[in-house]
Order: sequence, then C-alpha cells, then structure tokens
Amino acid sequence: MTAMTTPPSRPTVAPVVNLERDSAEDPSGHGEFRLIFEPRDGSAPVTIRPIHPEDRQELYEGFRKLSPTSRYQRFFSELNELSAEQLDYLTEVDGINHVALVAVCGAAGLELERGLGVARFVRLKDEPDVAEVAITVADDAQNKGIGSALLAALIAAARERGVHRFRMQVLSMNAGMIALLQHSSAVEIPSDGTFGDDVRVFEIPISAEGVQSSATHADRGWLGAVEALSRALTGKTHGSGSQ
Repeated sequence: MTAMTTPPSRPTVAPVVNLERDSAEDPSGHGEFRLIFEPRDGSAPVTIRPIHPEDRQELYEGFRKLSPTSRYQRFFSELNELSAEQLDYLTEVDGINHVALVAVCGAAGLELERGLGVARFVRLKDEPDVAEVAITVADDAQNKGIGSALLAALIAAARERGVHRFRMQVLSMNAGMIALLQHSSAVEIPSDGTFGDDVRVFEIPISAEGVQSSATHADRGWLGAVEALSRALTGKTHGSGSQ
C-alpha cells in the first residue's frame, strides 16, 4: 500500500551528496547507514536512514498531517491516526524481514529532524524472496525525488538481505505512485481481489539482471542510479557516492 498523490514529471534519484556507514553492525547484521542527497528542487539536503523506535512520535505526527487522500492511499481505509500497536509495528522492525527507511531533514532553528517520507518492505513468509512494499511521502514533500530515492535505497537494502522481487498494491487513483512504478521497471500482475477492484498489483524484479531485463519502459538514468546506490550501500568503506 502506497501513498503519493502527485505524479512525478520524471522519476529520478537525486544526486547523492554523501553516504555514511557505521562500522558497527546493528542487530540485523547490517551496518547503519545515512544517505544524504539533494532534492531535485534544490531545497535543503535530505537524509535517508533506517527507522528507529525513537521515530515513533514523528511518525504519529507525520501521519496526522497527511491529507485524507494520502492516508487512504496508504492503508486503503479512512484512518485518522495510528494506534499504539500500529506504531510499535511500524517502528520496531527487525531489519531483516521487516526493513523501514525514513527520509528526514533538519527542522528550521531546531536540533530536530522533520520526517518527509517512509518506505518499508516486509518479506512474505510463504515466498521468502518476495517482499511487500509501501512508500509514503508527505504531501508538501512530493515531486522532489524523495519517493524515487526511498525506493532506490530500499532496493539496495533488500538485495543485501536476499529479496529478489518487490510486490506493491496501489489504488488505481494513485497516479503519482503508478507513474513512479512504471518508470522503475515494475510489471503489473493480476490482483487476487483482496482489496477490491480498485487495487492494482505491481512487481519489481530487484536483482540487477531482473531490473535490466524488464526495463523496456523504465528510465535508464534511474536504473543506473539504483545500481550505483546498490554498489555504494554494499561497499565496505565510508565516503561519498555518486550517480
């Protein structure tokens, strides 16, 4: 389930300014990373990093600030706020079968981060090489390349963890996310009808070979950026990444 109301003019991954990785591994066995990039509109740099339990309040507030349309597109229901149980599930992830990344920027005049978007994948128990994906970008942060950057970072993280395909359920009305998927080598597959006739299902083959072979309608520049980011995230040294 995904939320992005405004169609991007040309889905791209914004230029990477810096990629930092901690040498110490987190409980999932993968090092913490912070990807810093410049939004396509030239606004303040944005950081993509793994979600932490401490992000709970910001996630709660960010969800309440979403438009009713964006909230509906994320959960396929008229949900006004997240419950304590939902916040537990969304912020306390194991980093292996459930991975979540947040896009944040510094809050003006404060030593705090403001959440701009979140992306996650959850591995399917009966198909361990497949993971369901959800991406949400704040209404006032759309059309800046944040959704594309989150998806690219999520692909790189999934490759490290043995996931080969992403599966996404998207409302037919969600033109922004459908446009992003169509430029990201996604292939539409039949829906099982669980969420009704208004839901479309897409799969993204996220291995390097799968992405290239199915990319007949994809933006080649975006694919190159995904590959560069994937190489950077799986590298052993700290430093800058470029695309």
